[in-house]
Amino acid sequence: ADAAGMVLSSSILLPPLGMSESDEGYHLSLLPHIKHVQEHREANAQRLASKARSSQGPLSIWIGRLFPSLTPDADRIRMYAKFSLVYAKCGDWDSAEQRLREVRDFLYRYLGPEHKRSRQVTLFLSAIYWNQGHSIKAAELQTQVVKTCEEHLGVAHPDTLKAMAELGRTRWQQGQYTAARRLQEKVLAEMTFVHVGAFVTS
Repeated sequence: ADAAGMVLSSSILLPPLGMSESDEGYHLSLLPHIKHVQEHREANAQRLASKARSSQGPLSIWIGRLFPSLTPDADRIRMYAKFSLVYAKCGDWDSAEQRLREVRDFLYRYLGPEHKRSRQVTLFLSAIYWNQGHSIKAAELQTQVVKTCEEHLGVAHPDTLKAMAELGRTRWQQGQYTAARRLQEKVLAEMTFVHVGAFVTS
């Protein structure tokens, strides 16, 4: 099951790659295979965990809980990121959220929230929440990304403006039209300043 999952994962390209129309169709065709693999992986994991519990004494179980494995499984996390993309494209928001939360937690732990990949995954997760109708959760994540970008990249950085635009869209969905307008006006002003300034100096 793990080998099959890795084979499927290796055939999926993460954005900005793999965004053509043919890629879209291919991703949709992968959904039943991904679900089948995931069902077997989860069933196997449950069986292995059950055997491990039955073969260990109380002391071993206690030590295992006290000192969990600290070795990151980067291949599994990369696979979850790609699977979450397919789930999202197919409208399976719950499965996409479940996998993507694990990816986000992993990146936060080993790369930090300010890393570009961490910010990208956090915005993707916020989009999943937005599509689920969980606008409060989406806004919380987007606000975190905006603050992180402002602190590490500055207000005028494209990543900061993208996060602001996403937050503005969420505020609009929440009916906070004034807040949404202010965010979008700020994005527009910064983008206009950058592009007009570049045009004038050139």
